[in-house]
Amino acid sequence: MATVESIAAAVATALTAEIAEIDQSSIAAYGPKITAQHIALVGTPLGQSDEVRDFSLGEIETLHRLRFQFWVRAVQGNEAVYVPLARDIIYRAIVALYTHDGEGYTLAVDETERMAGAVSESTFGDNTGASFLLATLTVPVVQVEAA
Repeated sequence: MATVESIAAAVATALTAEIAEIDQSSIAAYGPKITAQHIALVGTPLGQSDEVRDFSLGEIETLHRLRFQFWVRAVQGNEAVYVPLARDIIYRAIVALYTHDGEGYTLAVDETERMAGAVSESTFGDNTGASFLLATLTVPVVQVEAA
């Protein structure tokens, strides 16, 4: 039986496998000290939702909407690198997840469920003075288990 934690780990593995700029990743820590030089991937359960979509014939189908944050380091004078990276990261993540669909998770993208992402309207800083652009992606995955 898969756990939501193992599904989130599989999603994070797919993202880090396909996006070379991810140089720090955690699904366990909220607001870890970001040491990434390019992108930190943070997959906390904040904002996650779960719901049962179908319960029949001894099976339960659960939809998990997992949230992943991409903390893109913003280095003054290096806008030509980090601005396009922040602009493209959601699309690149979606392509990566489709590439690895079925490898520890099953995407639940259809006419009613979609992967949705957005880049925050402001930058974020940490206690060292580093700045980041924050992109958040919600990934709907389905889990079918015997009830």
